[in-house]
Amino acid sequence: YNKADEFHAWLIGEKMLNPETLSKAKEKEIFLQFMEDFNTCTLPHDKYYDIAKWEKEMAAVRMGETIDKSDTYDWRKDEESARTSYRRAATSSANSAADQLMDAAKLQELRRIQTERIVKEKSQRLGMNVSDKLGVRLESKMRD
Repeated sequence: YNKADEFHAWLIGEKMLNPETLSKAKEKEIFLQFMEDFNTCTLPHDKYYDIAKWEKEMAAVRMGETIDKSDTYDWRKDEESARTSYRRAATSSANSAADQLMDAAKLQELRRIQTERIVKEKSQRLGMNVSDKLGVRLESKMRD
């Protein structure tokens, strides 16, 4: 059967029968009754139509999510989901902006070192005593 899980749940929940104790003939007879109710949409609960879908919905409810019961298109929900995705993108871009600022600080440090090297070279050409630490990137700054 394609609906064996639903049938077994219906047997236990509605008919109060154990599917393991039924004979094949009795099971077929009761299954015909189940299929008649299924085809006429007169089953007492939604879970007997698609138990996997119902279990997924119940798991979502237990996790605190909301379930959309309507099958129609709602443009407001679409708009809200777009807004939230834009907000997520904005927060992630803010995080990347912080990374860019850090990169800008490193770039500024490298520029400072380059200008110190140029000043050191020009000072040495003029015969001035220049510190050996000028124009050198120190170890502690490299680890940042």
